Amino acid sequence: RLSTLIPFVAARPGDTTAFADQVRDGVSDALWQGQGMLLDTYQMFAAALTAGPLPVGIGVGLMPLRHPVEAAIQARSLAAQTELGVVAGFGPGGADFQRAVLGAPYERPLAAAREYVDVVRTLLAEGAVEHDGA
Repeated sequence: RLSTLIPFVAARPGDTTAFADQVRDGVSDALWQGQGMLLDTYQMFAAALTAGPLPVGIGVGLMPLRHPVEAAIQARSLAAQTELGVVAGFGPGGADFQRAVLGAPYERPLAAAREYVDVVRTLLAEGAVEHDGA
C-alpha cells in the first residue's frame, strides 16, 4: 500500500486539499500527517473530510501534548467522521521536547509510551480504563 504524507505543517485546512484529492483519486491509499504545531492534526483532517471520506493516519502525535483520554476521544471522533479508518501513532518526542513541555523528560520513554498506548487502546475498546502507572 502507498500513502501520501503531507510534507509540511499545514497552516490552513485548505493547504491539504491537493493531497487529500490524490487519495480520493486513487493515487494513494491514505493521507498521513505528523504532529501539527500550527493546526491540530485531528482538526485539519476533520476539515479535509468535509469533501468526503478519506482514510487517514497520524504519525506521530506527541504524547506530552495530549492526555490519553483526549487522544482516544480525538481518534474516535475522527474515525466516526471518515468511516474509512484512522491510524493514530503516538510517541514521546525527544528529551528536550519532553523537558520543555513536562518540566522533565520521561524517566523511561518506552515504558511511558507503552502505558499511554495501552490506556488509549483500552479506552477505544472498552470506553473506560482503570490505570495505575507512572
